Amino acid sequence: MSEITLALQSTTTPSCHPNGNPHLIVYANPQRAEHDLEQSLRLGISAFTFDGEEELHKIFRAYQKYKQVQKKSLSAIPPRQPEMIVRLLVPDEGSTVPLGEKFGAPPILHRIQQLTELAMQLQLPIIGVSFHCGSGCHDPLAYTNAIRLAKEAMDMIDSIQMAAVPTANAKKCWLLDIGGGFPGRDGWTGECERFSGVGTALSNTKQQPEIDETLETAAKIANVINPLLNELLPNQGSTGGHDDTYGHSQRQVQIISEPGRYFVEAAFTLCSRIYRTEKRQDAEGLECMHYTIAQGVQGVFKDVLLCGEEFCPVPLRLSQPASSSSTALMPSVVHGPSGKDYDIVSKTDLPLLQVGDWLLFDRMGAYTLSISARSGRPPIRYLLGGTTQ
Repeated sequence: MSEITLALQSTTTPSCHPNGNPHLIVYANPQRAEHDLEQSLRLGISAFTFDGEEELHKIFRAYQKYKQVQKKSLSAIPPRQPEMIVRLLVPDEGSTVPLGEKFGAPPILHRIQQLTELAMQLQLPIIGVSFHCGSGCHDPLAYTNAIRLAKEAMDMIDSIQMAAVPTANAKKCWLLDIGGGFPGRDGWTGECERFSGVGTALSNTKQQPEIDETLETAAKIANVINPLLNELLPNQGSTGGHDDTYGHSQRQVQIISEPGRYFVEAAFTLCSRIYRTEKRQDAEGLECMHYTIAQGVQGVFKDVLLCGEEFCPVPLRLSQPASSSSTALMPSVVHGPSGKDYDIVSKTDLPLLQVGDWLLFDRMGAYTLSISARSGRPPIRYLLGGTTQ
């Protein structure tokens, strides 16, 4: 509910929507508390995602209860009929955080038929389909499978709703939510080598290095998604007759997404100072440097434990090394502050560093602070500008 309140504040305009525009909002979590459903209806929210019968019954009860309350209150927002969006379970094994274990109706046509028929009985029209290929999706082709499954589901829903309701009143699916999981890299050269560390704090932004083709980028996913959407949902020159408060579209089906990781991932860099160094020999007798920093796997690096995520720091020295031999790379382990064996942030090759030097971890905006313990969080400093001077 706090997110809905924030979204309403962001859609406030002095001329049209002094209290925000609730018709621009989809309550997309498919499993909610009934009290939250009632509160969202009071705020004017009418689009709800669901993935099972229970949620349909909860929304129906909340809507009936709200209508009774509204009859007794002249100040309440007039009730708006809830409109439903089916959340599908799609293949997401190629993602850092698969979401299918939590959400999604199996994309089996007879299952979609069951849910559609129940929604029709409860007078809760289905207006669209949604899916999510998992957070941090590493396989662009996962979106191909998901979009095709969504199109089949939409066709099934349309056929049932059109057959059950007079054509003049029938609602067709006009919304497709393709989820998120998009990498925080566009795929443009301007964001390559955002900083280089070691010798200088920042790279020369005037240089345009070549793109590493092995990198996962949003452009690679877009190159898969766009042609398929044009094939399956071609430009119809129509909005499908849906309420324009959700926005205008040249397609019969309006397409939205949830690009949270895409926007946030590259927005933050963690700068962590080394406060302890130690040289040890490993089991094979090779020398290895061990560095300790103030953030560990119980804090902003929790994805090391949860998802097997790997973090690779860029070193930044406070002073230039006395000899060229100090620039040689050697096996290094970066530890978090707990001292526990599992509290290892990174294993990588680094030059010899000293207490007081820095380790810079790029792209630390997605699922770091948001899932870390509140104690020991690093302070946040905001930087605005496009120059290295």
